[in-house]
Amino acid sequence: MNKEQILLHTYIKQAAKRYIDFMEIEKLPQFGIVEKVISLSSVDKRGFGSYATHHYDILTGTHTLIVWPGICQLHAEYLLFHEFTHILDTDMYVQKDKMKNAMYKGFSEYHAGQIDFLKVLGVKKIDPSISFSMNQIVDTVENTKAAEEYVIKSHDVSTNLINRSDFPADVETLAITVGLIFNYWGRRSICKMYAVDYVESVDNTAIEKFIGKDLFRALDTFMNGWLEEEQIKIIADFYFKMMVSKTKEYSL
Repeated sequence: MNKEQILLHTYIKQAAKRYIDFMEIEKLPQFGIVEKVISLSSVDKRGFGSYATHHYDILTGTHTLIVWPGICQLHAEYLLFHEFTHILDTDMYVQKDKMKNAMYKGFSEYHAGQIDFLKVLGVKKIDPSISFSMNQIVDTVENTKAAEEYVIKSHDVSTNLINRSDFPADVETLAITVGLIFNYWGRRSICKMYAVDYVESVDNTAIEKFIGKDLFRALDTFMNGWLEEEQIKIIADFYFKMMVSKTKEYSL
């Protein structure tokens, strides 16, 4: 490895150690690291992109973290915490099962949203004493912003994708859009549990139309707090059925 690659791998390994401490777990499942340069033109065209993603090989049960080489130069550790949560959840719930790999993505996006937001807020560990203001300034890869702005970002991106004339362009766009909605629910749950001044003020019109008003409102009520095992199973079943239904609806 060259100097830049050594720096990147060291940065990720150090972040993984801090994640283990944060989650109070013994270890994180092993994962490989693959560098991938982001195509800005593709991001502009499709309406989304990411500095880091998790890939799971169902046949071998191996995890790969795909990252932009320059990620260690940004305020990006929260993005790694997001992907580490996908690694942890996948290892726990999927275990080389193709069906479960499809089912548990919604819950994992919710959970990863919870964890990355707590990391952005500077929380050291999860406990009842957590408290913050929606006006708290946080560092992100884009710029500094209020916690409230960070929470609604995924809601805004998902809404913008739904409102595009070419939505959904493909299965990946559909999955990304639904994942962003679950990310929002996860971050919002943190606000409801720990913020001293949270007031919900988003416009759900586009998302309600996409999911269905009654179903959306039921989910919107259900997706709160740290989910228990039975709740996770319910979400997994719902997510799978919704994705199958939407894939057929849009002929993807």
